[in-house]
Amino acid sequence: MSSTLSSPICTIDRSVLNENTVGQMDDLGLTVFAKLCGANRGAFVLDPPDGKTYVCTAFPSSFSTNVDAPYTIPDSANLTQTFAAGNLDPSTTIEIVDQYVHAVYGSSSNLDTNPYGCDLSGLTTLENCSKTNISSSSSSSGTNKARSLRHDGDLVRSVTLAGAFVPQPWATGGKVLSMENVKDFYRSRDFRQMVDLGVNTIQIPVPCDAFYNYYSEEGTGPRGGEVADTILSLLVKADKVGLSAILVLVAPDDDKEDGGDGGDGVPDEIIQENIKSAATFASESPTVIALQLPSSSNTRLPSSMLGAVRSANDMLAVLVPTKVGTLMNDLSFPPDEDHHLFAALDVSKSTDVADVASSDSVGDRMKMFYHESITCIDRSLSKSTDVASSDSVGDRMKMFYHESITCIDRSPIEWLPCYHSTPVYITSGFDLSIDDCIHSDSPTFQDYGQCDRFDETISSKWWDRHRLSLASRQLFAYSKGVGWSFSAWKIYNEDGEGTASKAGGGVIDTPEKLLCLRDVAAAGLVPLPLSSSSLSSSSSPSSDYLTSVGMACLNGPKADFAMGDATFAPTPVPPPDCGNGWWNATTGVCDYWIPPPVPPKPVDYGTLAKGAGAGVFATLVSIWVAKKINGNDDGYDTLP
Repeated sequence: MSSTLSSPICTIDRSVLNENTVGQMDDLGLTVFAKLCGANRGAFVLDPPDGKTYVCTAFPSSFSTNVDAPYTIPDSANLTQTFAAGNLDPSTTIEIVDQYVHAVYGSSSNLDTNPYGCDLSGLTTLENCSKTNISSSSSSSGTNKARSLRHDGDLVRSVTLAGAFVPQPWATGGKVLSMENVKDFYRSRDFRQMVDLGVNTIQIPVPCDAFYNYYSEEGTGPRGGEVADTILSLLVKADKVGLSAILVLVAPDDDKEDGGDGGDGVPDEIIQENIKSAATFASESPTVIALQLPSSSNTRLPSSMLGAVRSANDMLAVLVPTKVGTLMNDLSFPPDEDHHLFAALDVSKSTDVADVASSDSVGDRMKMFYHESITCIDRSLSKSTDVASSDSVGDRMKMFYHESITCIDRSPIEWLPCYHSTPVYITSGFDLSIDDCIHSDSPTFQDYGQCDRFDETISSKWWDRHRLSLASRQLFAYSKGVGWSFSAWKIYNEDGEGTASKAGGGVIDTPEKLLCLRDVAAAGLVPLPLSSSSLSSSSSPSSDYLTSVGMACLNGPKADFAMGDATFAPTPVPPPDCGNGWWNATTGVCDYWIPPPVPPKPVDYGTLAKGAGAGVFATLVSIWVAKKINGNDDGYDTLP
């Protein structure tokens, strides 16, 4: 099948699905054809056309002749059955599947507005994309290097300093930290530990006005200068161990948005001035590699915000916050001719009822299974309908849902730079939580029972396996962009030490720890190290590592959500029928208020006959003895 240079194509990702791994798939037909046979009402055509329309139950003969197959493969069922029987070699199988993927994608419409057009449970990728998706620095040097946030071209592997400058009660025990608290919270050893895990960047959420008038003698009020000074001190610590930094500007609630007329919000002019000051600060720090704009519901503001940054620095990488729903419905990024604009994608879980509710142990597990099950199917990255479950099985179903949908998250991450020349960075939502239990102390928390059984997950081998699976799938999908940031590093304690991995013993005993990279790493719930230090200079950074974690997407999550493991006792068999009584599980017998009558015993006729004979004999002997004693001859004469 041919394709013009201007048209992206969808193809199998050979780093994951290839002749060496196709045999490891649980079900090739279910993974590939069950998904694609439903696209375009099942029909596809060839390019150039051959006068025919095909379906997955009728392959064109060219699929076989193009790869020198030993015979013509007529349809998808024959392909899967022949391969399963060992009568079709893996290489030929992959080539035919790849042609089918090409054809289905090429037969689809509206691909420039469909982030999931090239989705096959994370096993496919877009190629032949726009040549504008290269960095200006690499273009000037004559190379064709993909755009990157980092100067070394590596993938951003970041962790967010949650609760330091923007309140996050779940991370700080409900406490708003002073700047002295922040300095004690994040110490030099924390940054060294980050590097040891493979982290190369820190992400710091800061108030939008943290740098306003920072360079003037007047300062910005009672705390403005102190905040900026503390940020600078953390940047110095990070730089000493080789970490880069991304500043995330966070506007207060009243900044969102009054349309620029003053009112109850902050005027647009003030917002723009705040952003310009932040850009100036970032420009003067060798550690800062990017600045993320504050979220805004005002569609006019992104362009004016970008203009404020460019007035201070025309080369600083700028991240524009967005969600998948925005990509699909109202994609609008401000123009940036120098290609230093990136999308900051939020993959945080929502608080919809179906996302959080569970009220008993079985519901909790069903919820976990539910989340795992949909990780590899089409969905929005916002993880809506994700948190609700009310028993243990529900919790597991929810986990299964999250696992199942995570691998397809690579599709919009690759679609946006391919069709709109805007690389994607995962700015928030990357963690191992599947509910909103970290906000259970909030007045707005909706309790559906989803947090009642967290103790069941502690030291559970089932939960450990599936959390590791979820982490691997997320790492693979989110690394298809320019990088990601894990939700937090650690939790603040009153002594300022946070939750040291040694002190915690690697045990996830609170919901908050699922969002902390240091804790999940200590518990063995993420593949480590986060990058390969043994890569040669000719290898793509982290490529070996990504291939390894990509194997998690080769198959769906294990559907082993039924009860009966060490953390949940098997469901007992029904008790015996005790009639008018009841079953006593302690004694293992039926109990009664009035004992039932003793049932008759079965008759032993042999014993009964023997007893009857013995009785007759004894009676006759007794009569004879009595007559002898009484001398009674009954009128008969005695024989001589």
